[in-house]
Amino acid sequence: MKKLLILVLVLLLIPFGCEKREKNTLDTSNLKKSDQSRLTKEQRKVIPITYESSSLEEGLEALPFTIKIPNKLPFKVKPIESLYISDVGHNGKKLNVSYMLSHFSKSKFFGMNVTIYNYKPELESELESEEPNEIVQLKDGVSGTYTGISSSFGVSYKLDKSKKADEDDIEKDLIQNTLVFEKGGLYYELAFVANNGTAEQIKRYVTNIANQMM
Repeated sequence: MKKLLILVLVLLLIPFGCEKREKNTLDTSNLKKSDQSRLTKEQRKVIPITYESSSLEEGLEALPFTIKIPNKLPFKVKPIESLYISDVGHNGKKLNVSYMLSHFSKSKFFGMNVTIYNYKPELESELESEEPNEIVQLKDGVSGTYTGISSSFGVSYKLDKSKKADEDDIEKDLIQNTLVFEKGGLYYELAFVANNGTAEQIKRYVTNIANQMM
């Protein structure tokens, strides 16, 4: 009887242990895996596995951590239809997730690529910036850094920071920058380009978006 009781307890505890491990890793059951058929066996070992969710909600549920999606924006943006999730360690634990916020009109443009890491990354924007970093104070005592470039878009336009964007040419006066910050073990990279205001106005937009993520 004693042995039977121990066996029952063991069988009851096993599912709880499995459930705990699953919650700490990426749930890929409903995600679409990127095609790696053209990669060599060695490349597959080192290149992150990328997944795409069929909806925003599905992507959020798959993550082993919680992220907040900003919804109070200064202009109408294209709805976020999916999340792109990279499994860096191939074990569902070391992840980065990205999505796009974009606004297009006849003469105005705002595009932001948001990437969130659950590990400390070596950001390209921090390595390549030739301009001095600008520290900005976010909510909850969090400090953010504008690095001076927007590596995710590859835009090379340089603007006078006091100049108003030209409404007649969407590519003439693109303002670019990247805001990075850390909160609760998550590292955020907000790379953006825009022409719908001065550099300072756009930074206020971006700072407001960043505050909604915390």
